[in-house]
Amino acid sequence: MYTDASDFAFGGVLMQDQGQGLRPVAYSSKKLSEAERKYTIYEKEALSQIHHLQLWRCYLQGAPRSTAYTDNAVLKNLQTQPRLSPRQARWMLVLQEYNLYVEYIAGKANVVADALSRRPDLAMTVVIAHQDSEWLLELKESYEKNDDAKKIIKLIQNGTSRDYAFDHGYIVRRTPTRTQLYIPDVGTLRHDLLIEHHDSLLAGHFGAAKTGVLLSRHYYWPQQLRDVREFVQACQECGNSKSSNQKKPGLLKSLPIPKRRFEVITMDFVTKLPEADGFTAIMIMVDKLTKRVFLAPTTDAVTAEEAATMFFEHVVRNQGVPSIIISDRGTQFTSVFWKSMVAQLGIKHKLSTAYHPQTDGQSEITVRIVIDLLRALHYQYKNWVKILPAVEFAINNSVNASTGKTPFFLCYGEEVPTPTSINLQFLARNNPNQPSVDFAERTQVAVQQAQRALVKAQQRQKTYADKNRRYLTFERFKLPCSVAGNVEAQTRVPVFHIEKLKPFVVSTKFTSRSDRRPPPDLEQGSDVYNVEKILNRRSTRRGRGWRIEYYIKWEGYPMCDSTWEPKTNLQDAGTEVQRMMQEVDLQHNT
Repeated sequence: MYTDASDFAFGGVLMQDQGQGLRPVAYSSKKLSEAERKYTIYEKEALSQIHHLQLWRCYLQGAPRSTAYTDNAVLKNLQTQPRLSPRQARWMLVLQEYNLYVEYIAGKANVVADALSRRPDLAMTVVIAHQDSEWLLELKESYEKNDDAKKIIKLIQNGTSRDYAFDHGYIVRRTPTRTQLYIPDVGTLRHDLLIEHHDSLLAGHFGAAKTGVLLSRHYYWPQQLRDVREFVQACQECGNSKSSNQKKPGLLKSLPIPKRRFEVITMDFVTKLPEADGFTAIMIMVDKLTKRVFLAPTTDAVTAEEAATMFFEHVVRNQGVPSIIISDRGTQFTSVFWKSMVAQLGIKHKLSTAYHPQTDGQSEITVRIVIDLLRALHYQYKNWVKILPAVEFAINNSVNASTGKTPFFLCYGEEVPTPTSINLQFLARNNPNQPSVDFAERTQVAVQQAQRALVKAQQRQKTYADKNRRYLTFERFKLPCSVAGNVEAQTRVPVFHIEKLKPFVVSTKFTSRSDRRPPPDLEQGSDVYNVEKILNRRSTRRGRGWRIEYYIKWEGYPMCDSTWEPKTNLQDAGTEVQRMMQEVDLQHNT
């Protein structure tokens, strides 16, 4: 009986000699419990022996002589120890039932029991190395097919190579810190390594820097990092799933500053507010030059006709017809009624880019200010509709950060009176330092100052914004297509902003990176894939029997997508697949 234990499990094998050498009778392995993991290594080895003695009692009890081999020499003295712990005393009672001799065996000779006590996930490297032996054989054969490899071999043989040498028949590059296997540019050798170090499950689809470091631990070829960078840039999985860590593309381009007041009006809606007096939304209209704000209560289901009515009541009636209206792509502003209205009035309607609210940043900022004021006053005034005129007055009476003046001053040439200033107007009339200019001149000067302030504000905003953005150019081209006719869309097509687009990278060296994985052939309702090559064969335990499985390289898929498939899945795959199965079976049997 050979036994062994590790920190996670123990294993054993029972063998018998009937004149033809030792032959296995039974195998066993068991995972240690949480309490058993706390045992000392001496106790774990002893526990392994006791467990297997009880497990194979029908074979060992009554035998004239049984020998237990272990790689822990201390166990030989268990039966002769003068003092035992309670646990060891219980084990001694079990040992007395057997005519057992304990013999020491070196750990490297206790092969079977040692393997049974190992964790299978840690032993997978052995399986992988065995499967890669065919690739290593292909690597060695590739030296004769590559001129660079032949030159390196000649330098090594002449003793004139500083960096390269032979190691077990392979060309290696030796540096002060590592030994790297040289990979010639033959077939798919480099491509297979790049896939394993970037696309595989354990590689993690990292960027070029991390992939390059991982690959260079054991492999080398000239301009390796350049190939890694091109390979990673052409990875479709990375392009589709990873978030960009680059600066946003496109520099800030400010809208032109209006030349007169109420020339450009921006519009937006605040929706889903608590219902008050039947209203649940606010229509916001802002003059782009003076920053004058108009607020009108409405509902979430506001129509284009209702929006037009509020526009006339608040803007047109008091300030005239604007030249330009800027808004988002809400249903009110894209309706036939609204388009007809602005066309009849001679207004140019500019719609913001879909899912890009930065186009109308002025309205978005005003929306935020209105919501903040309503939230701050909500606890004192529950009905937001009643305080909406006061909110509008407060915004228009506050200094705008861009113009440096209040919207009221730019509209009227002076500040409007407030409850705290209405009784102090005599102070301004008696001020000898205040210039005596007429209303028109004062207003014109204020507007010019506001325009200059807006220019400086836009320059300042552009400087800050462009720090986190990058200049980007696209090659202009025309798609080679023709219009067959008008298509009536039955469903709403998903819309996204151009900022979400990224260039599709085509690798000229790794052409397979630009090809999408082929779809399955649908036959009789099931997914059928084409077999390119059968790489290996194995037998796996299934209940009381064994199942034969084949390692399949799928056509059009990289090596990392190869899978083990049972023989039953390949029975109807065709004569070519049957021929490949027979070849692998022949290699396996020999």
